[in-house]
Amino acid sequence: MKHILVIADPGEDEQPAFFKALDFAKKSRGSIHVAIVCYESLHRLLPIGAHDLENNDLKSHILQSKEKWWREFVHLHQADITVTYEVAWEKHLHKWVRSHCETHPYDLIIKHGHRSESLFHMPSDWHLFRESHLPTYVISEEHFKPKPIVLACVDILTSNPPKLELNQKILTNSHWLAEQLQAELHVCYAIKIPTLIRELEVIDIPAHIHKLEGLARKQAPSMLDSYGINPEKFHICEGVPWGVLTNMAYTLKAQCVVLGSMAHTGISDRLIGNTAEKVIHYTKTDLLVVSQ
Repeated sequence: MKHILVIADPGEDEQPAFFKALDFAKKSRGSIHVAIVCYESLHRLLPIGAHDLENNDLKSHILQSKEKWWREFVHLHQADITVTYEVAWEKHLHKWVRSHCETHPYDLIIKHGHRSESLFHMPSDWHLFRESHLPTYVISEEHFKPKPIVLACVDILTSNPPKLELNQKILTNSHWLAEQLQAELHVCYAIKIPTLIRELEVIDIPAHIHKLEGLARKQAPSMLDSYGINPEKFHICEGVPWGVLTNMAYTLKAQCVVLGSMAHTGISDRLIGNTAEKVIHYTKTDLLVVSQ
């Protein structure tokens, strides 16, 4: 993780994503590129009938102001790390990030997380989870006092090739993160019983859960041993994955949660969301989201 892209908060004096990137870059002797992506609907600020030239002048003034602030900020805090930056004018942050990363070799994206309770509002965090192929570290807006623990969530019993590949990416990135943070690495697995099966009472639910837990514990060493994860740090709980992960993070007081995100598109996924999108609503810890 030597090349880090930081998504700055254009309107904030504090820049937690930048300082997190500094910590990582110092340990890996890496470099940081800061993107200050901003946008304003200027037609509301200008008088009716204003020319495009006036619009461009105001836009240039905003960009120059942001660049000046960041030039001074980076000069104060860059230490011995190579830090570059650029200011971009783009309404849709995720589109800029996707385009920029196609031509620049980054290993990690870091940004400050922003929660939204609105059903139809799609925060840039969600779009990055769905569209970015790079690991994305999202700093939580709220924190409990954490312990030096990284908690990863994997689907230990899957036989689906893309999910198996995602499991390995999650564990590889979790192991790296635990080393960076000098933290213990824990792994959890959620046993999900579909609601319809529960309601129909067609199987013995406790017996089924017990069977799945036994299979998971038997399968776990083949996946976890190479990462030094012993049985005491492998946790199995029944419930929906986002609920299990959120509760386990709170119980362990994890410093960061690592989870995977499969590609989702369409209105149904906008309404339902995936595990990463739900976790960012409810957890009070940093997230590292690894895409398929």
